[in-house]
Amino acid sequence: MKIGFVKPVVLASTVTVFLFSIVFWPGDSGAKAQSASELFSLKTTPRAFPGEEKNSPASVMESDINLNTDAFRSGEQKTLVFPLFDGRMHRAVQRKSEGYESRRDGFTWRGIIPDEEFRGDVVLTSYKGVLNGLIHTRGAAYEIIAIGDRQILIQLDHSQYPECGGEIKPPVSESKEIPENLGVLEDSGDRIDVLVVYTLAVKNAVGGDAQANALAQAAIDATNTAYINSRVRQRVRLVHTEETALTEANSLGNLRADAATQALRNTHSADMVAMLTNSLGGCGVAYVMSNVSTGFAPSAYSVTLRTCAVGNLTFAHELGHNMGSTHDPANGGSSAYPYSFGHYVSGNYRTVMSYSNQCTGGCTRRPQFSNPDVEFQGAATGLRGTRNNARSLEGTADTVANFRSSGTAIKLDNYSEDAALPRLILRTLNWSSNNVAGNVRIELSRDEGTTWSTLVNNTPNDGSEIISIGGRASHRARIRVSSVNDGMIRDSSAKNIAIR
Repeated sequence: MKIGFVKPVVLASTVTVFLFSIVFWPGDSGAKAQSASELFSLKTTPRAFPGEEKNSPASVMESDINLNTDAFRSGEQKTLVFPLFDGRMHRAVQRKSEGYESRRDGFTWRGIIPDEEFRGDVVLTSYKGVLNGLIHTRGAAYEIIAIGDRQILIQLDHSQYPECGGEIKPPVSESKEIPENLGVLEDSGDRIDVLVVYTLAVKNAVGGDAQANALAQAAIDATNTAYINSRVRQRVRLVHTEETALTEANSLGNLRADAATQALRNTHSADMVAMLTNSLGGCGVAYVMSNVSTGFAPSAYSVTLRTCAVGNLTFAHELGHNMGSTHDPANGGSSAYPYSFGHYVSGNYRTVMSYSNQCTGGCTRRPQFSNPDVEFQGAATGLRGTRNNARSLEGTADTVANFRSSGTAIKLDNYSEDAALPRLILRTLNWSSNNVAGNVRIELSRDEGTTWSTLVNNTPNDGSEIISIGGRASHRARIRVSSVNDGMIRDSSAKNIAIR
């Protein structure tokens, strides 16, 4: 008999290679106990650049940086320090959950800067030695970019970014592009697979394929950071990146109609396709799913301007349109649900889907999707019934994840939603799987998927496990079963369950 027990644990907050909150040394007594590595130093004096010389449309000041590769090569350094343009050294601490993700050619490091009054994020993406990143402090936002051999730190003014080019209704007649997968276990909404293509102009602008691939992964990492912060269970996974022969004129329509792109999408079983361009009328454009159905799959395409993808979170924004989310109510249009709108708090911040024109003072776009149950800087990030992108994304996740079948899946058969687990009483957890080699891991969250504790670290993938849960009660609990060999093959409770 297989039995797994959960001991009482203190759950920590999640982490990624995006650092959005920054803590200064004098106020970070907890982090002082750890040794810290300096991530980079400023190579040139920060300064403003005119028009065409800017490396971002939102650039306030820029400086080349000297990267300390030893500080992040392994991705295992828990504390990083770095200078910003305010003349101070800042400290970021790796998140305890989703703080480090390893890949064949690099890794993602996510951190926070613990501050009693502000929580920022730092996300760093390393690909073949090329670094991209995003840093949010209380009063500023920064992006780290790669141009050839140069690593550049840019301070951003989000009010200077062009807006999204609009949410486009898909063509009336949808093609029968989707391969049928009758009898195959459907994919979990925990994972949505994305194909990214980039133009020759993008490759030339950033200095090569390695830099373009690093940018694509950084856009994915920034998107997932926003999901983590917003208590959204889905994650996007980059299944392939490739240069496209398409030109940048009429990019969205051409991308959707391109036979080579469709073939590439089918080869890699990509649920969505995103294109990076070097020129565009706005920061991005995408088709919007207003009727939640796999029939939208032939229109799950978006285009994002290279210089907006990470710093302005436009990549995440455009994917949001494909998933049925829209702008703030004053600027929004068709959407999946009546509550699929972004949110802003004037003079404070705006969420990923919100425009800046309604937000007094421009408002920095933070890595948050609207959610009335999540606060940022003392204010709720959404409004119940009208501005709740998180709820909308949860509602569309299982549909979007099945725009293409990955062929490998795990699905919970019980404790997925509206269930209760009494403490210290044996219960059987059941799941199904398809083409998943090796064992599985079973985890428990008491905070709506923000942090996870291990219930069973390694057990045969035979579809059942007897579990017993101790610790404190929670009405925001979730169960997750994942492949030990590939943590992105997993399924978690679609809605909160109760531990009593």
